[in-house]
Amino acid sequence: ILDRDLADQAIAWMRQQAAAAPGRPQFVYFAPGTSHAPHHAPREWIERYRGAFDAGWDETRKATLARQKKLGIVPKETRLAARFDPIPDWSALTPTQRRVYAREMEVYAGALSFADHEIGRVIDAAHALFGDNVLVIYLQGDNGASAEAGLDGTLNEHGILNAVNLPIEAMAQHLDEMGGPMTYGHYSIGWASAMNTPFPLAKQLPSHLGAVRNGMVIQWPGHTTHPERIRSQFAHVTDLMPTILDAAGVALPRAIDGVAQQPLDGFSLRPTFTDPSAPEQHQTQFFAIWDNLGLYHDGWWAGTWPHAFPWVFPPYAPTQVDGRQWQLFDLRHDFSQSRDVAASHCSL
Repeated sequence: ILDRDLADQAIAWMRQQAAAAPGRPQFVYFAPGTSHAPHHAPREWIERYRGAFDAGWDETRKATLARQKKLGIVPKETRLAARFDPIPDWSALTPTQRRVYAREMEVYAGALSFADHEIGRVIDAAHALFGDNVLVIYLQGDNGASAEAGLDGTLNEHGILNAVNLPIEAMAQHLDEMGGPMTYGHYSIGWASAMNTPFPLAKQLPSHLGAVRNGMVIQWPGHTTHPERIRSQFAHVTDLMPTILDAAGVALPRAIDGVAQQPLDGFSLRPTFTDPSAPEQHQTQFFAIWDNLGLYHDGWWAGTWPHAFPWVFPPYAPTQVDGRQWQLFDLRHDFSQSRDVAASHCSL
């Protein structure tokens, strides 16, 4: 199984390097990619979740937001963004749809849990070798949860990418095969929405946070304070390289093998390690995929309402700014982009 083998290889490499050059710093980039479609997992991991999602995506979104609030991951006043079309209310589905969709999510949950287990093995091995002198940056997700499989999801993502899919009745005949070697599956758009709780929309639609926002955990014993406090400063994936270099005390080379290096786009997050209220440094960030545009600046988010959706093929369209429906969100008071305030702030 790939995730297990990747973990075994990473652990073996760390041990070899530690034996060959004791005390020499190591860098390990461990990226299983398991939460990306297609979803596969050992059968016993999938079965752990049998029945866990029978209540459907609407109840899952509510329960997820409640847990997020309890853990302090989101502000207490956070509201769920509206469920977007074409996702129906779970109660309006047929028994066959509910059975197939719930199984898709059981497979995904099993796959993600198995990947987390293997990631944990790698982190444990690093601590066994280096004690607390380990900086762990854990970033979960491939952008936001993905919605290209449409309402029914699929047993074969390659079929979906070619606008071909089995009818739901045929999918129902293969429930026990889902997640195994004879399928190449992906879940329903309804689960993409639930996995992006509390944000709107989904991956490939970077006009909204459901496409791009992911949770991140940083652990560095002895170098952080107030680890129980959530850091709310805006950060982008381009900030990770500057953060790693800063923590290692390494300056970015001006040139490598005679080739001049481009300056880094991001900012080190290290000031937030010891000061949860450190000033936000990454104040502006632009996002674009196809014709969907988003812009963050100093607590505000402007985004277009999509013309091209990933579950409609082909979804590709040229980027354009003029003639678009723009929305505006004050993220300082609306964490989940649940209230468009463009009408009261813009004259476009």
